[in-house]
Amino acid sequence: KTKGSGHGLGPGTSGSLTDPEALFKSYAAFNREASSLDFIQETRRLEGPSLSAKFMRGFPTWKKDMKRMNDTRGSPLWLILCPSAERVLAILKELKEFRKFAKFGKLFSRHMKVQEQVHFLKTSTVHIAIGTPARVLKLAEVGSLKLDKVKVLFFDNTVDKKERTILTLKDIQKDLWTFYENHMDKHVKANQCQVALL
Repeated sequence: KTKGSGHGLGPGTSGSLTDPEALFKSYAAFNREASSLDFIQETRRLEGPSLSAKFMRGFPTWKKDMKRMNDTRGSPLWLILCPSAERVLAILKELKEFRKFAKFGKLFSRHMKVQEQVHFLKTSTVHIAIGTPARVLKLAEVGSLKLDKVKVLFFDNTVDKKERTILTLKDIQKDLWTFYENHMDKHVKANQCQVALL
């Protein structure tokens, strides 16, 4: 099962996760008591020529899943964690085909205050939330981002120009894994949510 700020990330390429050890290495640096993690063994690596193709191939019933969601105010079905605001915007652009059938929420700090996003989550339908670890953690802590309906937690493992990924950028590791431990671990362990790497 599956256990910021801008960094100048361009479109980049997907980080290599033929080694799920990268996920464990990132987590173990945060929690030195970690020995082995079941979620690493069951983490899905999505494949496809484009991001949209990866989602469609990996989750062919996504349209039906989104339609079945009744009250989704602040309660997404998918949650995508990105290393920067730039990557959030890039993914939103790449998933434009999905916007015909799903409502998106972008959750990062650039030009957006916490209270503005709190209001947005309380009043808006959100099927897919995309955000940075720091802002997602904050919104979860204040109770505005509800996570009990999240079925898939995605890690955007795109490599930037400096060969960094969400799993290696040091300044976001604490927020990333604090969020996972405090808010997602229980759902993953209960088989209510799976983890996927982009």
